[in-house]
Amino acid sequence: MKSIAVYIATTGGPVQIERVTPERAPQSLICLGRSSTILPISGDYDDFVRPGSGIIEREFGTHEGISYRLDLSGAIGSGQSWQLGVFLAHALATSGDTALMSGDAAPDEVVIVTGRVDFDLKVDAVDHIPEKLAGLAQLMPNLEGCAITLIVPAGENHALAAGSSLPDGVRLGLPAAPLACGCRMIRPPRGRARLQIGAGDGLWRRWPFLWQPGPCSPS
Repeated sequence: MKSIAVYIATTGGPVQIERVTPERAPQSLICLGRSSTILPISGDYDDFVRPGSGIIEREFGTHEGISYRLDLSGAIGSGQSWQLGVFLAHALATSGDTALMSGDAAPDEVVIVTGRVDFDLKVDAVDHIPEKLAGLAQLMPNLEGCAITLIVPAGENHALAAGSSLPDGVRLGLPAAPLACGCRMIRPPRGRARLQIGAGDGLWRRWPFLWQPGPCSPS
């Protein structure tokens, strides 16, 4: 099974989404490093998950009495730029042929993501792109030999990233932009959402994001 490691780009450096776990709990929450420490953005995550206010259960299925626990490798204190990475993690968690990677094993691909996702599945711009790009260097020694793609919303965010000096081995995702807000979500049969990123030629693979694939080997 193909494995993908998902990191959220933050001003303090990339934070890995370690796992997504269904739980019989009153609300969804985000915990630090598989501990009992609940992060302050848990309330926002619960809003992002549940029907009515959010999109996760709407797009990936609702199960009575089930919420989600999301484990992160580091703390995220505020903001909404984690939403695009969380959406991807939930998509991978529901995939039958692709796994959300965690732990010390080398993944097949690494994706570093930042972006807000609205109720209509549009990806909106975020703040602090230069600081998030500067933080990428912290991650690179651990990912030598990996195929790494940085995905940011189209428009000014993408222009800032394209004009910056990215670490060696990091490719910049090229979001398709049929909407002014940035990337576009498309809804395939049976109601499952997926995000299309890129030009769509033969070099790009789609599930659930579209990015350039490549081999990854342990350092």
